[in-house]
Amino acid sequence: SLNMGGGVLRQKFDGVAKNIFSPVDINAETEVVLFTPDNGELARDEFFIPNVNNGLFRISAFLRSKGISSEIVNIGVDNFEISLAAIAKHETRILGVSPYYNCMQADIANISRMREVSPNSFIVIGGFEASLNEQWQNLEGLIDAIILGEGEQPLLALAQILKEWEVRSSKVGENRNKWVAKKLAETNEPGIMLYDGVDLCYHQPMERISTEFYQDVNLSAFVDQLTHSPFRKFLELSNIIFDGEKPSYFRFVSGDHCPLHCTFCQSSVLYSTLLDKKATPVKHLSPENTVRIIKRVNDYYPEVSHIYIDDENFLLYKRRAIEICDLLCDARKKGEIRDNLRFLCRGTARSVNPEICVALYNANFEIISIGSESYSDLELKFMNKTADSDCNIGAIEMLFNHGLEIAENYILYSPVTTPDSFFESTSRICHNIFSYNVDGAAGGFMTPLAGTPLWGKGEFYVYDG
Repeated sequence: SLNMGGGVLRQKFDGVAKNIFSPVDINAETEVVLFTPDNGELARDEFFIPNVNNGLFRISAFLRSKGISSEIVNIGVDNFEISLAAIAKHETRILGVSPYYNCMQADIANISRMREVSPNSFIVIGGFEASLNEQWQNLEGLIDAIILGEGEQPLLALAQILKEWEVRSSKVGENRNKWVAKKLAETNEPGIMLYDGVDLCYHQPMERISTEFYQDVNLSAFVDQLTHSPFRKFLELSNIIFDGEKPSYFRFVSGDHCPLHCTFCQSSVLYSTLLDKKATPVKHLSPENTVRIIKRVNDYYPEVSHIYIDDENFLLYKRRAIEICDLLCDARKKGEIRDNLRFLCRGTARSVNPEICVALYNANFEIISIGSESYSDLELKFMNKTADSDCNIGAIEMLFNHGLEIAENYILYSPVTTPDSFFESTSRICHNIFSYNVDGAAGGFMTPLAGTPLWGKGEFYVYDG
């Protein structure tokens, strides 16, 4: 189970040939192509709750709602080289990349290929890694811009300005990016760092989108434009991998980020870092809009057996979580969602109590994923977790006793781990797996991520000892 080869969610498969789908429809009308992080092909023993990169889908849907043709390339599935060939042929205006810390080298290699085949395309990066890791600001002309934080409005502004640039009659000898910087400066467009080759020529700090806009862009994507979601190809892939015997999971986010400041987590520091605030402001869909999206998924994807509400901590605001559960129960009674549609979510041990367990069970939640991380109080204190080991134990037992299945995430080694703390933690982990059929996923070592306390100033040295 710790090798992610068994348990409740994870099933083995023998691998799948890459590029089994038709190429992404990139044509002369396509203005923006968004690329997912390059995590490689789906690997043996990987569990299959597809991550369709809903953040990129939300951005793509927003651009389409504004009349800008946009496509997404899922690098682990779609044919990257065929997509590049189409981009080179049509000189696509904007190429957007969402790099990630664990595939940085592959992402940079992909960006290099984009620059090579389509030198006039405007290349922009965004997301956690691009926003927090200053190393992305030193790529010597490989990228044109970095979007800080939420990407909808900045990408829209860039798309509109670059379209204006292309239709201008007098631009001979004029530097495109300097001209774009002047246009951005006219409105002080927030959340963009723009480069003229090596030099920074425009930088305006980000601003968070409004609560109303957050509702609108999510409803636009997951209700109005759900037919454009790349999720359908993942359903087909699941059928190929598992011969149609694997449950199908739809994943979406109803609330972003978490304010709890665990030392290893980027989510809790993203906006606090970018906005220079003490805490990351959390935005979430109203209970009514959350259930509205679930109803739409229920109708459009009748083959979906589970919906994974993949908030960092769905249980953080207990009253909201309980209200969503009550609305789901009501929708099921009215026949607005299927009786056998089941749900998954994530939470922390501190959020678990009898009332919320009853609400989750009644609403057909099947699996609750808890970020326990460790069962050593020494390690938990270092991680700045809100729960101690006793709290973790109580939460797991409470979920189990209320008929809910459990997934747990563990970090086996931290900078303060000792042989004693390791034995203390793993003994309890094994107990949970065998006694409560917990589906355990273990990360080996705590990874220093940009923006977190473990990252420091991001300065690393080769140790020759």
